Amino acid sequence: MSDPILYIDRDIAASWQNIASTRESANRFLTSQCLAEDTIEAMSMVINELIENAIKYGSYIGKTGVSTIDLTIEVLPKKISVLVSNPVASNSPYIHNLTKTVSSINEFDNAFEAYVNRIKLISEDKLINGLGLARIAYEGECELSAIVDNDNVTLSAIHNH
Repeated sequence: MSDPILYIDRDIAASWQNIASTRESANRFLTSQCLAEDTIEAMSMVINELIENAIKYGSYIGKTGVSTIDLTIEVLPKKISVLVSNPVASNSPYIHNLTKTVSSINEFDNAFEAYVNRIKLISEDKLINGLGLARIAYEGECELSAIVDNDNVTLSAIHNH
């Protein structure tokens, strides 16, 4: 018998006004799974950061015809998976920056080193973004990956608990 999967899959209108309600909804879902309070707080932060990125860097007009962000949260006995998908313009520099940032974070031996490195680079004006993804890896204790498929990008954050 396979382990039960508890999940929510939700389309969210790409609007800054929806961040708080999305976070509250996700927090209620995570709380209903009887997770530890620190895990709920960490995963709520992860969801918030990923939704903010999707709103900030997504492409919601033009040929994609999509104006929503897809949020999927899966809770398994030993891991929590958060997937956020949003449309992007195929020529957007965001795609390259995103994949480069995720690769850079994953190259470090641990997420704390990646987080400190991003803070250092930002303080030296060598970077202007990418701290949120490092925060997800460090504070959220998540493995990050990015999948680009035509005019869509999916960010995945996996938390083992």
